[in-house]
Amino acid sequence: MSVNAPVPTAAGSQIQIPRELLDHLAGYVEHLAMFKIAGREFDATQPLAEAFFRAAQQRNTRLATISVFEDDQRGFAQSQERARPSRRDMPDKRAAQAQGGGN
Repeated sequence: MSVNAPVPTAAGSQIQIPRELLDHLAGYVEHLAMFKIAGREFDATQPLAEAFFRAAQQRNTRLATISVFEDDQRGFAQSQERARPSRRDMPDKRAAQAQGGGN
């Protein structure tokens, strides 16, 4: 199972980006920066944005191919959660005692 990656909030936080995607990311950043300028300058960076999206699509396709058993793993994890509920899913003893139902 994979979970969402934490979002870095500190100024010194780092994000790991594969080397093969750095050029595409830099191109997309340039494209976004040109949005404020608009006009021909913005239009000229359109291929950079398209290359970024193509690279992202290829990476997602590769990751999807690798994770062929993800649905099976998700089903197994959900059945495990039902079999062994976490503490937050358990009723609160203090609440039960306050209602006169506890020891």
